[in-house]
Amino acid sequence: MTVSSPRVFIVDFDLVGYSGHYFNQVLGLREAARAREIEARIYISQRADPKITEELGARAILPAIRWHDVSKDLLLEDLACAQFTLSPLLKDLEAAHVSERDVLVITSSRPQVIFGVGQWLCAQPASARPAVVFRFFVPEFYDFEAKTFKAGEWAFRFASRSLIGLPGADRVFFTLNDKRALGHLERLSLRRAFYLPVPKYYDALTGLPETRASKSLTIYVHINLRSGQISGRINDVLNRVLSRYSDVKFLIRFCKDSSGEDDLRKKIDQRFIGRNVEFLPAEENHVEYLATIERSDVVLLPYDPVGYRGIVSGIFCEAVAMGKIPVIPARTWMADHVTEGRAAGVLFGENSTNDMADAIERAIQDRERLQAEACRNAPSFRDENCCAKNLDGMLELARQSRDMRLSYVPLTDATKAFGSQLYLGEGWSEAEENFGVWSNGDRARIDFPIRPDARVLFLSVQVRPFLTAARSRFDVSLTANAVPVAKWSFDAKRHGDCDWSWRHIRIPDSVTANGDIQIVLNISSPVSPKELGLSGDNRKLGIALRRFSLGPEIPDVSDIEPVSKHSRFRQWLGRLKLRWG
Repeated sequence: MTVSSPRVFIVDFDLVGYSGHYFNQVLGLREAARAREIEARIYISQRADPKITEELGARAILPAIRWHDVSKDLLLEDLACAQFTLSPLLKDLEAAHVSERDVLVITSSRPQVIFGVGQWLCAQPASARPAVVFRFFVPEFYDFEAKTFKAGEWAFRFASRSLIGLPGADRVFFTLNDKRALGHLERLSLRRAFYLPVPKYYDALTGLPETRASKSLTIYVHINLRSGQISGRINDVLNRVLSRYSDVKFLIRFCKDSSGEDDLRKKIDQRFIGRNVEFLPAEENHVEYLATIERSDVVLLPYDPVGYRGIVSGIFCEAVAMGKIPVIPARTWMADHVTEGRAAGVLFGENSTNDMADAIERAIQDRERLQAEACRNAPSFRDENCCAKNLDGMLELARQSRDMRLSYVPLTDATKAFGSQLYLGEGWSEAEENFGVWSNGDRARIDFPIRPDARVLFLSVQVRPFLTAARSRFDVSLTANAVPVAKWSFDAKRHGDCDWSWRHIRIPDSVTANGDIQIVLNISSPVSPKELGLSGDNRKLGIALRRFSLGPEIPDVSDIEPVSKHSRFRQWLGRLKLRWG
């Protein structure tokens, strides 16, 4: 091992026991590093099981960092103390003489850690700044059902904004295992986000999957915390399936912290125990856990489809990689793999008794075809979603510095100062909750710090003019990097001008090629409500801004504010005019 060889430092704050996927992930990354003759050092929680510490050769020095269900005050305190809290890790990295060739893999995305590591990184000389890779989990920041960010979004925004302009910020990578959510992460963080495959470790398995000739069928039922109160439904599913298929066997595991096992044991027909039903321990080591899946034919994941809309499932990956038939909720990340042909499985609409039992029966009846398809898909899925592929992706990211700015500006809400103030330059008032922000004076600036891109870009803004009986008409001219791009006229006699409306401008190619774009709004004759005798407000008002974006497509805002058919037709005509002149 030469001094210049890269090293991998693996940091997992969640690994305390064998349950869950944390141990499998860390072990797999270590083994992938060893296979590439890369030195790996592992850091885990101070609370970790000593057996795990010994088995992994890890350093159990990581503090417990509060994240879920933490009040805003406590989270602010944690952010302020982040570097001090992380000092055991940071001091050990410094003692190891971490360098720019190394990779620091942080398997979670706590805002406190992002902030603390970012501040530490910028204080290091360039030669001592490793690439830092954070793995994000979509359910921590985005709700696919509500199509909105979750309550803790402000902490992620704060941590990611703190990186802007810092030395070494180009060495910090935000990653996801779900391509559908990359745009949401970029919109939250205003940084580039990168896709990496799911880091799963399968090397404890024996060979590649083969179609089983046995007539009997084994179904593994994996019940976790997100399954909810499901014991009654599972009992009804068992009764219905076993009444029709007496040779089926169910392996049932209630994972640690899930509820209902005692209730199911009381309800279940005792004739099934042993012959048709076997309860498995809540916790197994990774070899025993994978062996359970390996001896199954079908894997039932009785999860709520809404709750799993944006969740990457580790056990789904393991089941598919081992050539099993997953029975899973529709409209989820898992279901996408089935509908797009990367996995063979059966979908259910809701985790109700009838939906799950129907899906299991379809799996039984179509077993031969599904098993053959599952075995064909397994090798490629296993090669793609594994720790080795994940590590290779991180090493590739680390090999070069990257411009982390986005090449676009996502749809931004100006009613919230924390999300919009990054872009609003001189000439704007403070953001007003549930309204937007007023221009103040005859010139207002919007600054878009973006990465140069060859794509066509459209500026889309939702605006409202300050019109009164005494000031019934005025104009606004716009420039982009000093190039004239539009002129708007507002007139109180036009009904549409008196309320919020969307305006779209195509930015000239000569401007977009330069990267950073400055939009200037020149407002004719702004006037204050005080001058007009309307109130004591002495701001020189011109135009209010509620939402804006800069991107290759005009945003679809129908989900935000429903519009009439007439307005939608006008928007469509406007898009045609913008695109084709």
